[in-house]
Amino acid sequence: MGSYRAALFISKHYIQNPPEKNIFLSIIKKQIEKKLNMASMLLNSKEKVSDAEFLEKIRHRMSSCGGIIRNKEKVEIAVNEAKAELDIIQNRLSAGILKSLPVPS
Repeated sequence: MGSYRAALFISKHYIQNPPEKNIFLSIIKKQIEKKLNMASMLLNSKEKVSDAEFLEKIRHRMSSCGGIIRNKEKVEIAVNEAKAELDIIQNRLSAGILKSLPVPS
């Protein structure tokens, strides 16, 4: 329910009434299903490519393109690269143990 509390904070911050709990849950249901499907896919993947290389690429891209000072062209390139990697990530990554799954902060 951390996301629900975040939504409440944002709603209160912008002086809007928060959605009813059941409405909010129906909105985020697809997001939750996508995350669970990706976790399942990672756990069941036969590939054993290290995700360290992907994480390093992502960190570098975020540092160079997503920092405080942004260049529109670099950001557009970075977004396209990220989309392309997202398309192939399902075939290359695996989570051999639960500890290697990303944990939301």
